[in-house]
Amino acid sequence: MPLVIKASLKFTSPIKPELSEHMVKAGTPAFGSVAIIISLIITFLFFYRTNEGLIAVITIVLFFLVGFIDDFLKVKRVSSDGLKSLTKLLLQIIAALIVSILVRNYGYYTNTNKVIYYVLTTFYIVFIVNGVNITDGLDGLATKCSIAPFIVFAFCFTSIRSISLIALASYIAFLYYNAPKASVFMGDAGSHMLGSILALIGLLSTKPFMMALSCGVFALELLSSFIQIFSIRVFKRKVFSIAPIHHALEKKGYKEEKICDRFACISFLFSILSVTLFLGAK
Repeated sequence: MPLVIKASLKFTSPIKPELSEHMVKAGTPAFGSVAIIISLIITFLFFYRTNEGLIAVITIVLFFLVGFIDDFLKVKRVSSDGLKSLTKLLLQIIAALIVSILVRNYGYYTNTNKVIYYVLTTFYIVFIVNGVNITDGLDGLATKCSIAPFIVFAFCFTSIRSISLIALASYIAFLYYNAPKASVFMGDAGSHMLGSILALIGLLSTKPFMMALSCGVFALELLSSFIQIFSIRVFKRKVFSIAPIHHALEKKGYKEEKICDRFACISFLFSILSVTLFLGAK
């Protein structure tokens, strides 16, 4: 990470004009995702050479590329606008469909109707990826909220334990440098990888709904943005001062660190609830 930070000092992440309170972060290097993907690929290829490990590598590479294109355009244009929303969504769907095909071809969900399977799993992956992507708006928020799902799935399902712990270790290393005030951002590439690996763990454990509940914070963040967009387009008015909800809380005067820590606590509660509902008290 220190090498990546030093190498990317000239490539900084633009701050949205409406987030004036974040202007102090202007000049923060934008490509922390490069260090994350290097650590993930090296670890998977050297220490977890299984079918699941191969699928994990392909998954993170696909979604890294989608997010990296977005990050690159933002840096190049010196603007918070990267890929167009529909273009990004299309790329996410293509990447998710490829992952869905790989998971099925390696023996998972073979008894499920193909069309239904591909529609549901593609939607599921894109849903979690976008939830994580939208949540990644405060220093450490998305990463902290992913810790509980990684831990829960690592210790509940031995088949995907290595994937969960490898991903957890890499993102904790990133979190060390992203702690306020951040030394580096992971950008869309990093959040896309994080969301995709969470979704993949849910599929490989054959407990995608359990993972979806564990990722409840990401779902709420995504829902807040949908509500805002729907209300503006239909009723011509805002529900929140700004979306997603973590920025609305900032506008109300809550400190960034307090929002991140409380959301992380809520994430643990969602994960505990997911274990209780899907695995029961044993």
